[in-house]
Amino acid sequence: MSSENESQAVAVDATHKSDGANHITKSEPGESKGASGEIQFRPSGELANRPIGPSDIEVENALSMSGYRPIAASKLEISGYLLGNRPISVSRLRVVDVDSLPGHRPIFANDFEVLDVDTLPGHRPIVASSPDLMRGSHLPGNRPVASNDIDDPDTTMGFLD
Repeated sequence: MSSENESQAVAVDATHKSDGANHITKSEPGESKGASGEIQFRPSGELANRPIGPSDIEVENALSMSGYRPIAASKLEISGYLLGNRPISVSRLRVVDVDSLPGHRPIFANDFEVLDVDTLPGHRPIVASSPDLMRGSHLPGNRPVASNDIDDPDTTMGFLD
């Protein structure tokens, strides 16, 4: 039985040759050397004898826990750090208040035209909508469904806590 399984085995040979390329050769049992298939690839570099593909990432440092792991250089502008050395990135959003909401969550400045704040529970604002909103489809209660194409995503995302 084991000789039957051995006869169906496929031989795979992965070698790194002196020309700088890695060669992977696959051959069926009983095939001549010329009949085997060979794949050749040239990595941009090697790390611990493992090929690394081409990348535009600039490596700034490395973490050695659980093997060698490169740390990429960041293009983020850091304004400060949270607990656990987590970075806070700079944004264009302007913070108006941080003491009104539980957990000192920020309230961002926006250009919304507020019509009323006392009608909805929790004093949530009712803002003036774009006339384009009324041309779309509606949900029950005549609530309009807005398009996903928005002009100023930073303002909208800043408003959505």
